[in-house]
Amino acid sequence: MKKLLVVLLCSGIIGCATPTNKYADLYNEAVAAGHSVVIIKEGDPETIKNGIDWQLGSMGYNKIIYASPSDGFMVFVKEANFGSALLKDDKDLDQMILKYTNAGVGKTRIDLVNGSAQGPKKDEIDRDIQKSAELIRNN
Repeated sequence: MKKLLVVLLCSGIIGCATPTNKYADLYNEAVAAGHSVVIIKEGDPETIKNGIDWQLGSMGYNKIIYASPSDGFMVFVKEANFGSALLKDDKDLDQMILKYTNAGVGKTRIDLVNGSAQGPKKDEIDRDIQKSAELIRNN
């Protein structure tokens, strides 16, 4: 019984590390390939982040499945697909990866990356990213 518990705990720990690497890898690959949308915004970083969170929420991206606040890294998913995708696999989620970085005094860099790199979701999320980028730039 103790061995089973240890195996289950180790599996859980390894499983928790996997999403971090998966999302970081998707983000790094997109940035390296030039497939990210980068916006430099002037203003208070917290105010900018709150505004973007609200805009994404209005588009249906109101669930966060991964966050690393110290890295300014978040993965948002669309609410409509969240429940059913949990029963299947997260590849069915509409995933948008955001990263906030200091871009100098009073400036924040916002990277928007498609977190669903393959399949039919990719084009839909690319359109959502373009719409989000436009909203961010205009507000």
